[in-house]
Amino acid sequence: MANESDNQSLVKGVDSDILNKFVETQLEHIKLRTQELSFQKEELEFQKQESNQGFEFAKKSLDCNSEDLKTVRSQEGTRAKYNLVIVLTILVFVFATVLTALLMGKEQLLLAITEKVAYMIGGGGLVLIYGKIRKKNENAADEDEEDDE
Repeated sequence: MANESDNQSLVKGVDSDILNKFVETQLEHIKLRTQELSFQKEELEFQKQESNQGFEFAKKSLDCNSEDLKTVRSQEGTRAKYNLVIVLTILVFVFATVLTALLMGKEQLLLAITEKVAYMIGGGGLVLIYGKIRKKNENAADEDEEDDE
């Protein structure tokens, strides 16, 4: 019987030691899990702040782009008005010159002026076409360089 009670006390002692170690291990595990959760919470807060900062930056960027576009549209409208005034002034000057030449009976002068103007318009048109083709080729080359990178 003494042997059985010694075995039972030994089993109870082992069980209590194992149980105590298990409880200690679980407590440590809970503490570590709590720390891990607090770190995760801090990380989520940090990500939230970064996200908010990114959102604010994007919002400010869009506001700036909106203002820039308003300015560009305003400048383009002003430029279009000035171009219209210049074209109308030139047309009035040409009309007045043609009318004066016809009233004075200078048809030959009018034909010579018309010939020179036709050459200038043709040459100017060729320069414009060449400029547009060149600009288009430069843009295509720039896009190819961007694609290569």
